[in-house]
Amino acid sequence: MSKNNKINIIPNSYTAILCSNNVDKIKLGNAIKNKNDLIITTNAKDNSEEFDKKIVNLLKINSLMLCDFNTLSIGERQMVQISKALSYNFDRLIVVDAISNVSTINKEKILKYLKKYNNKTIIYITSNKEDIVYFENFILYDNKVILNDKLSNVLDKEKEFKLAGFDLPFMPLLSLKLKYYNLLDRPIISMDRMVDKLWK
Repeated sequence: MSKNNKINIIPNSYTAILCSNNVDKIKLGNAIKNKNDLIITTNAKDNSEEFDKKIVNLLKINSLMLCDFNTLSIGERQMVQISKALSYNFDRLIVVDAISNVSTINKEKILKYLKKYNNKTIIYITSNKEDIVYFENFILYDNKVILNDKLSNVLDKEKEFKLAGFDLPFMPLLSLKLKYYNLLDRPIISMDRMVDKLWK
C-alpha cells in the first residue's frame, strides 16, 4: 500500500472501512494487519475449543458449537468463528466480510456486541453500506482513502459516496431528505430514534 493510500486507524476505536467492489478486501485486511492483530475472513476456520460464552448465548448458538463444522451453513459457520475469535486476547481485531452470510438480526446483534470492546480496536471491512451505521469511525476506500472521519461527520457526503460507487445508507439518506423539508436538523442513523423523533 502506497504512502498516499495509508489507512490510519485510531487506537481503541470501532472503525468501519467501506470498500468499493474494485478492492480486494482480504488483501486490504492483510495490508493493514500488525504483527499481533487477529484477522478473520469469510472462509476462516478455527479449530480452537475456546469461545466467547456471552456472544454464543446472545446468538443462541450453543447447539452449533457441538456440531461438525463442515455440516453447518456458511452463516452458521461465521457465527461459530466470530464467537471463537472473541475468545482470544487481542489488541486489534480485523473482521473481513466474516459475518456476510449471517442473518440481518444476528448481524445487528454481533455488531452491537463488538461495540462493547471499548478498550480494543475493532476494524470491520465490508462492501455492505448498511453495516457502517453501527460504527463510530468511518473510512471510505476505493484503492485510496476518500473519507476518513467520525461517521457522524460524513453522513451528508453523498458526492464522495457516489465517487466510490455507493449511495448513502438508507437511514442517512432518509435523514437528508427529511432535513431538506425541515423535519430534522441533523442526520439520524437509528430507526428507533427516527421513529421517536417523527412521532413525538
